[in-house]
Amino acid sequence: MKEPFPYDQKDAAVREFKEILHQQVVMLRNATHSRSVYICWVNREREQFVLEAGTTTSHSVMFPDRIPFRESFLNPYRDLNHVRQLRIGTDISKEQCTHHLGTVEVKTMTIIPFLNQGETVALTVLESEHETEAKTDELFDAYQNTFKNLLNNYLQRTSNLEAAGEWERYETSLNRLDSNKHRADLLVDLIAEMEYWMHGASIHLILKTGGRWISVLHNVKAPHTGFSGLEVEIRSMASVVLERGEPQFAIHFNQNPKILSSKEKHTNGASYLLPLTIFSQIQGAFIVNHSDPLTLTESMKHKLSNLVRVASLKIEAGNRRQAGEPLFTAGPGCIIPNLWEKSIDTAWQRKREGANHEHTVFAVATLENIRELQTRLRLESLHWLQKQCAEILAPTMHRFRGYVGFRSDYIYPVILFSDHPNATEEWMERVHHQLAKPIQLHGEQGNIDIPIALKIQTVPISGEVEDPHKIIRDGLR
Repeated sequence: MKEPFPYDQKDAAVREFKEILHQQVVMLRNATHSRSVYICWVNREREQFVLEAGTTTSHSVMFPDRIPFRESFLNPYRDLNHVRQLRIGTDISKEQCTHHLGTVEVKTMTIIPFLNQGETVALTVLESEHETEAKTDELFDAYQNTFKNLLNNYLQRTSNLEAAGEWERYETSLNRLDSNKHRADLLVDLIAEMEYWMHGASIHLILKTGGRWISVLHNVKAPHTGFSGLEVEIRSMASVVLERGEPQFAIHFNQNPKILSSKEKHTNGASYLLPLTIFSQIQGAFIVNHSDPLTLTESMKHKLSNLVRVASLKIEAGNRRQAGEPLFTAGPGCIIPNLWEKSIDTAWQRKREGANHEHTVFAVATLENIRELQTRLRLESLHWLQKQCAEILAPTMHRFRGYVGFRSDYIYPVILFSDHPNATEEWMERVHHQLAKPIQLHGEQGNIDIPIALKIQTVPISGEVEDPHKIIRDGLR
């Protein structure tokens, strides 16, 4: 959880509130000539009476604290909405006054409730040797108003401190987006900062790979990872954001509107989608989905939008690139290593924490007959062949979730996400089936049949491995 403001300011506010409240209790005891006065909060969540302050002139009284409702004599009065005086021995037995360690010397108990929004939240108890006089009613009214003003002032003060501390922490988030870092690492930091502000949200990064927009990375603590590896479909929220370059917000009803695909699960709560615009071009988009629509306030949407905008500017400042030059793909339009390696690391962390129940697999495909093809084809034909292989390997081409990364020429890392343990084998079968016949290269001298021999090695991502880099090393062997 986020700490809204520094400990010293928080402690000072709490300490001052308690000190003033204690003084109020002492003044009330003296003004009413009571033997004991104490305040208990009515904690309905834990079903307890919690002691806040107390004062007594008796040596045989121990104020009760955190007493369960059912064990306290105050239980019948936890919903009291007016001042009530009880006679000990008549309205309440002496045996119930267990906080008196010896003889019960007082004759009356006066209970003053404090209500907030129609609910009793605290009870002040006065114990006395005599009955309260009629003139004390004005005193009780004044006490209740003072209590109310004191509590409201405390809440307002803490609210102001929280707001001030929140923006200080937000400046820290902006400063953590370092233009000296690699552009992919900066996006990873951006996701981490978005996760800090949107605790409990699923945050996904959409990038273009192989001519398709695909969700390639998500935050470690995402409640739902079913968006990972899905391709953006037309008329989805993501397609509108990527086309127009404008944020989109929606509250989902009956699994609609779809965020990026008709295949997605857990389309609920609310979603806020933001474009990632760098060098005046849409380079991707972010999905922020939360089960509670109330968390995506206008203020929060402003924070998220500004984080993405600053990250975009930092990437521009740290990268000197020509217009149209890809930022997050390499080779035949595949995701760069910094991002697909982070995807493996994220899946590994979730496995270690027991939060990831889907099957994530790291596969590496290599072109075994590349030497033969290099002697046979020209450079431009080899480039065309690389793109063809990447397209054939793309999981979304075979109705699976995942994407192809870039390692080096003719080596294709593939990340597969699935709810089914047999998905990897099915994907491999479809890839090999498509390559059973040679690929036709259309040239000036006619069509050329190019046989493709792909070797695919797979490594399931498991939390039992001590180092996620071992998964990568095993896959690249």
